[in-house]
Amino acid sequence: MAATCLKPSEYRGDKNTAVAGRLVILTQQELPAKQPSQGHGQPKGKKGKSGKGASSSASNIVHKVEAHLAATSSPTEVLYIEAWGEIGDKLLQLCQVGDLVAIQGGTVQAAPATFSTSRLHYHLRLKGTLGITVLATKLTEAPWADVPDLHPLVPLRALSRVKDRQQIRVAAVIIDNPGAIERQTKEKMAMVCNAIIQQGNTKVRCAFWHEHAEELAAQAVNEAVLLYQVLVTKRKSEDSWELSSWRGTSIQECPAAMAELLMLARTFALLSLSRMRKKELADTGDCRMLTEIPVRDWENCDAVPSTLSALLGVVVPGQLRKVETVFVVSDLQILGISSVKSETDEWLIASCVRCKRASPCAQHPDGSTEKRLAVRLTLADGSSQCSVMLYHELLLKAAVLMEITLPEPLADSKELRATLRDMFRNAQWICRFTFKENDFQQSLELECRDIRPCLRLQPTVVLMTPPSGQLSLPLCRLNNGCPVAPLKAVTVDSHLGLVSVGKVDANFLRALVCFNNVKLPDDEALQQDNTATSAMRVKRSFDCLLSKTDTSPFQVKLRMAGPASVVNWLLQGRTGEIHQVVLAQTEHIEEWSVLWHVPVDAAAKDTVTAYFHRLATAELTVDDPLTFESKWTPVKRLHVVRDSMPEEARHLCPEKAPETSGQNGSQLAEARVPLSDGYAKFVGSDAGVSQSQEHEQVLEMQQKLCPEIFEDHAVGQCKPCTFFWKPEGCRKSEACHHCHLCPPSALKDRKLQKVMARRQEKAGKTVKSEVKDKGNLSTAPMPAGLIYL
Repeated sequence: MAATCLKPSEYRGDKNTAVAGRLVILTQQELPAKQPSQGHGQPKGKKGKSGKGASSSASNIVHKVEAHLAATSSPTEVLYIEAWGEIGDKLLQLCQVGDLVAIQGGTVQAAPATFSTSRLHYHLRLKGTLGITVLATKLTEAPWADVPDLHPLVPLRALSRVKDRQQIRVAAVIIDNPGAIERQTKEKMAMVCNAIIQQGNTKVRCAFWHEHAEELAAQAVNEAVLLYQVLVTKRKSEDSWELSSWRGTSIQECPAAMAELLMLARTFALLSLSRMRKKELADTGDCRMLTEIPVRDWENCDAVPSTLSALLGVVVPGQLRKVETVFVVSDLQILGISSVKSETDEWLIASCVRCKRASPCAQHPDGSTEKRLAVRLTLADGSSQCSVMLYHELLLKAAVLMEITLPEPLADSKELRATLRDMFRNAQWICRFTFKENDFQQSLELECRDIRPCLRLQPTVVLMTPPSGQLSLPLCRLNNGCPVAPLKAVTVDSHLGLVSVGKVDANFLRALVCFNNVKLPDDEALQQDNTATSAMRVKRSFDCLLSKTDTSPFQVKLRMAGPASVVNWLLQGRTGEIHQVVLAQTEHIEEWSVLWHVPVDAAAKDTVTAYFHRLATAELTVDDPLTFESKWTPVKRLHVVRDSMPEEARHLCPEKAPETSGQNGSQLAEARVPLSDGYAKFVGSDAGVSQSQEHEQVLEMQQKLCPEIFEDHAVGQCKPCTFFWKPEGCRKSEACHHCHLCPPSALKDRKLQKVMARRQEKAGKTVKSEVKDKGNLSTAPMPAGLIYL
């Protein structure tokens, strides 16, 4: 061959020169052909030179062949070559991946390839006829010594130097593969696979979509793979990198020698993987994760304080709404724990090791399984109860916080069930909830994201969080909860089988009692059936610590039945011992049945009594519970809950709903506060005293220069200034002809009132304002932005 073989970095397209190397990537794609635009000189529908209609074509598909030629093991010596149509088909017939070739006569395109692993300032396009205008010759031997066998690889540790995005090729071991998961995109539902790969002491997450997601999901964990033409992208908002796929991405099996080297590199760092030479192995310690996976910190994220009954009132059967707010509910009592599978009553469920879903897993039918905890908890506050599912990680976390050691190995035994049951009974709990869309039942349901004790009674008393009684939170009267009650204030309806605490009806009660020295008659204190040698019914007298009296403590009788192991605490209880109990009513009004009890350390009597007393006081003083209209959507109900919250908790809630009329709707009171209060409210503490003083000075000057603005403002016909409340302020200052009196929400409020007016007009409703002879004021809404002066 007369042409001189050059490396890609040396080639310029000159005569008698050829670019040489090894073909490391050779792919063909079918792309839709671009239809030529209608020319001015050819009328629509006429025939051209070919004798066929201009709108018809031989084929709507064109073939494109993409090749990468590597001259050395450096990424700077990789050339991108493209060929369209017939010349590309002939190139595929002549060459294959791994061939040493020299190409002469290609057209040098003075622009880097957009989506390519080539780092050169140009790429090569093959035009004309292969063998005449373009020559592609196979070489029998390498033109120089260091021609690679494979495409040059990029070590994962180098990805942290990528500034934006770059196309690379890597070899790594899959260490986690959750499989392909269907997710909603802006256009449609699509499959994505977020596998994690590792090379040496560096890990990175993959985000492969569509057909590449299924291809990556099919790869096994601990398998070495070659990822061709993947995009490494640096996220703009965080210091992390991620590998993603595009149309040219492919996944291939890693050669055996390289796979063995990669498995060693999982423990030891390999200094030069791209050259595939084992130069030096060094212990690297912990691995570095290049992808900062966005995981919600449910324990520390912002959450809206609420009550369980208010959240349950939001649920409307048959209506699904996306709600992303996190809610926190404290002072919950666990009434029961059971299996999530009623047909099997199993507390340990076989789950897929890779995706943690219940086995058999559709995505990993051949994957290994493990036993994981999954239970259903029945939670209750003062006026409602519900069931939520709790899974392995949260259960283990709760056990650590309660200083309880679960039996190892985990087995569905009586010991494990008794340990978990006692653990949840020995505390009052605080949970963080989100709303989950149940597609099967077509309604929202609560999902527990975090659970921790707020008052731990055993093994030692620890008050971890203050009770919710310090905030007056809205609640609904669902009348199936477990309120904290001073037993003196409880009324019993023996006909309906209900107990009432204030205005709340309930089936169970929480109380704080201590043994007294009142002795009951023997036949009343201990009853034993002659046919049951081990079962007995024991009754004792107690003082209710939450029922304060001036003369003597309020006394009640509590009873419990069962074997000796269950009633021993009643038989052996000493005067002054304190217990937190959950009670149910009996056939006798003055007696209560103990469902379970938790002993309380005498040294913590004041702390525990104050805790339950605050809860009891809060439940007895609620006079205005939430009420929802049946036609309200879940989002509308959430906004009603928000409007009923105290000011210190309201800022964490979502924005208000457009509908502000109704029983519990907002009245836009913030737009009609006194002037001095308006500055304090809208300027805020962050603005500082100096900014509010500056605003007042501007208002004084504007009142002198433009008094008509104040007159228009008084009747609600002014034009609010949109710049006055911004940090940079109004540039025209006192010379501005727009109103500076209006609060920052004036424009939004006026638009809102216009929307409401149009809705009422469309529905045939009119607002009637009647002024009676007695001098009553009109009930029509005030103009938006009006401030009382």
